[in-house]
Amino acid sequence: MIHDLGHDKRYWEDVQPGDTLPPRVFGPHTVASFATEWRAYLFSIWGTLDRREINLEDFGFSPEMAGHENDPIMERINPELTDGAYYGASRGHMFPRWARTIGMPRAYGYGASMGAWITDYFAGWAGEWGRVVHSAANYRGPATATQTWRWSLYNWATSTWSSIGTQVGAPDWGAWQVLTFSAPGTLSNFVSSANAVRVQLASSNSADAADVDYLGVIVTT
Repeated sequence: MIHDLGHDKRYWEDVQPGDTLPPRVFGPHTVASFATEWRAYLFSIWGTLDRREINLEDFGFSPEMAGHENDPIMERINPELTDGAYYGASRGHMFPRWARTIGMPRAYGYGASMGAWITDYFAGWAGEWGRVVHSAANYRGPATATQTWRWSLYNWATSTWSSIGTQVGAPDWGAWQVLTFSAPGTLSNFVSSANAVRVQLASSNSADAADVDYLGVIVTT
């Protein structure tokens, strides 16, 4: 696809709405190469960031998923343990066992890489004289008829999960929807002593296994 134009230009009048774009082949990939493209980002290079000491459990990570990812102190002792893809919060990207721990059916790629592939695809189609100035991509999911996704908040006072809503009303594999949920009861019960809030997403079956590529949460009071 990238060599389709050679060094020529793709003019505005040469493109019509509804034109079929050419296929783009990615790979060959292994799980390791698919899930670790993010290592090419500058922030993954030692010395590019002033890392802060944080406790991932305070942010809602379970003990087995917390680990020492980006821990500036552990980096000086054993940097291998700070690689979250193998020992911590990001290892669900690499290993099916840990993917299933957080509700995913299998290892999966990083959202930043997925977005970069989209931009690269269109830039390659536009050719060396073109460029992508804006991109809007939607990661979509099924309606409740196929699978119900249920969101819950962790109640620190009772050590239980409280259901707050589902994706009911969202179209089947349609455009993104903003879902608004309200926390039941006393709001302070859903905030830990370390100011952490835990949000759980669970699916009703394994039909699509809550195959969410991106989930943004905005908390308002």
